[in-house]
Amino acid sequence: MIISKNMLMRNFFVSMLCILCTSIYAQKPVLKAGSLISIENKKEVRAKNVNVGDLVPFDISEDVKVGDSVVISKGAKAYAKVLVVKKSGIAGTKGKLKVEWVYCVANNGVKVPLEGEIDFSRKNHTAGAVAAGAIVAAPLIFLTGQHAAIPAGYTNVTTVKSDTEL
Repeated sequence: MIISKNMLMRNFFVSMLCILCTSIYAQKPVLKAGSLISIENKKEVRAKNVNVGDLVPFDISEDVKVGDSVVISKGAKAYAKVLVVKKSGIAGTKGKLKVEWVYCVANNGVKVPLEGEIDFSRKNHTAGAVAAGAIVAAPLIFLTGQHAAIPAGYTNVTTVKSDTEL
């Protein structure tokens, strides 16, 4: 069978046209701003173990889909940055722990920006400790406040900060 030069050229151009059309029409999925992301804490995070600016890892607790495609799988990592940390202290001073969602990692490795905060400030016992210490005995002033912590098993829903092409 003899293949003409014209036939080769025609097949080449048809192939290139198919590739071009496929690349033009094959759009990447976009995770829209405001999409909900469910997050779970697998390990307790205590104020006494973190510093301002630390990134704290969490797990995605449900698959995230765009259309029929799972773009972020359950178990993928999400990260929050520590904004405020104060360890509980003497005289009933409460602990504080506040974090801000930063991003989660999609299946293709893209960092999806998140928004929202979690505040785990605890109850302050300063007035009670000082009053009890003044009335009953000076050693009671050394009562410590409650520790601030994000407990293991804690769940939260946050949102995607901006449209993200995946």
